Amino acid sequence: MSTPPTQRDLSTTATDSGKSGRYNQSNLGFFGKAFFKPFPARGFQYKGQGIKRTWKEKQSTYTQKTGKRFSATNDYKEVQQDIFDSRGRLARILFNRLIKNQQLGEKIPIIRLYPDTVNVLYFSFVALLIYGVLLYLKDEFGVDYDFRQDHKKDANWREYISFVQSETRESLTSNLYTRLPLRYVSRAWGKFNSMETPDLIRVPMMKAFVWFFGVNMQEAYVSNVEKYKTINSLFRRRLAPGAREISETNFVAPCDGKVLSFGRLDDENSYIEQVKGIDYSLKALLGPNKRSDKIGLEKMVSLKKMDETDYRESWMQDPVKNDLYYAVIYLAPKDYHRFHSPVDWQATERRHFPGDLFSVNPSIASWLKNLFVLNERVVLNGLWKHGFMSYTAVGATLVGSIKIYFDEEVLTSKQYPTSQAHKHKGDYFDRTYPEPVQLEKGEQIGEFNMGSTVITVFEAPKDGFVWNFEGEGDKVVLGTGLNKLEIDKLVKVENVEIPVENVEKDQVKNDDE
Repeated sequence: MSTPPTQRDLSTTATDSGKSGRYNQSNLGFFGKAFFKPFPARGFQYKGQGIKRTWKEKQSTYTQKTGKRFSATNDYKEVQQDIFDSRGRLARILFNRLIKNQQLGEKIPIIRLYPDTVNVLYFSFVALLIYGVLLYLKDEFGVDYDFRQDHKKDANWREYISFVQSETRESLTSNLYTRLPLRYVSRAWGKFNSMETPDLIRVPMMKAFVWFFGVNMQEAYVSNVEKYKTINSLFRRRLAPGAREISETNFVAPCDGKVLSFGRLDDENSYIEQVKGIDYSLKALLGPNKRSDKIGLEKMVSLKKMDETDYRESWMQDPVKNDLYYAVIYLAPKDYHRFHSPVDWQATERRHFPGDLFSVNPSIASWLKNLFVLNERVVLNGLWKHGFMSYTAVGATLVGSIKIYFDEEVLTSKQYPTSQAHKHKGDYFDRTYPEPVQLEKGEQIGEFNMGSTVITVFEAPKDGFVWNFEGEGDKVVLGTGLNKLEIDKLVKVENVEIPVENVEKDQVKNDDE
């Protein structure tokens, strides 16, 4: 029976360790530990310095921890590696991460006193991430916001919008970009912005947002950033009284922003310009026309094969004397995020297209085809004194929520796990108002949560309508006159003359009041 090897306890101490130890060189005691990197003791100032062990005890036939025998190919280091490996790959990754976190904590002032603080923050972040994933799964696979009892897809619209989508995905870059989960990101961002976070987090974020984008808070109804309870309330802030003047011209800017494109739709120009070299169809923007269906036009020809001229004239009141005009205005993050009525008109119907939430930034619009007709949008159709009027609010990345003040049934940026209504399968949500909604020039219609795009398409005389724009890229503010057409004193809708001064309007109840 062999006797166990003799255990020798060796100890080494630094010279004069009481005065020249690891931390005392700073001469600050406790604070020196917090703000200064530890110094080695004088006895061990250089690598390799110390007592060199030159003796070697006789090895035991078994290791102390595993009981495995030594062999010519299995020394103690390999056995310890086996112990480490036996914990599993996941455990090894976790342990290595914790060790690195602790090493990082030892290099940071203040935290150096409690290096495990980094690990606490690490686990807190992981827990928050898991919690967010669980909320996302509950939200995505919980309620389907397609509340239609009789769910019928429009086969005509599905055929056409599928063709538009395939046209957009022709290039590799566009194909990859259109498959990103931007709807999920936007919905998560919206929920975060609606949370009442602590002032320690919320106020710095708001001030950073105002500084980075150059937001003019002096024109806001509440100019003090700290007064806003959520980040979302800052995005959809109200304007101070008198901050905008409504022009006396016939047609005014419905919002603050930059003019992306404008023009006339006629026999020579049948498409709306997105940017130079890229355009899209009016059919893709507004969808099937109910009036054309009543006269049998869509029954004879599918929407995909329908001529652009026939489709355009199906909306118009007087195709002989009038043309359709359009203006596309982009709202940047710094802009005022509410949108208003550009004219006195009546909204008779609403159509909500669930869809994608691609970025509408001009840098993306310059290469992604059919951007505005694939994104989620709310279209208001009606009549004004010269005929047809269409007002479209387009959603975007991080701006999926579109609110229409007089229509609470509009629910945007929602999930459709069952119907898949947002995947361009022929779905849209229509509503015809029992009574036309009277909207006066400058009246609030709705709001975005961060900023997006407003597209107006309207009927006006062929002669006499002149844009006030100098060119694309012009900056406009709410109430700026967009044309030089003379003002009529009567609003003619469906052959009924309504004095402008007697047009009734419903008072909009704002969340901030």
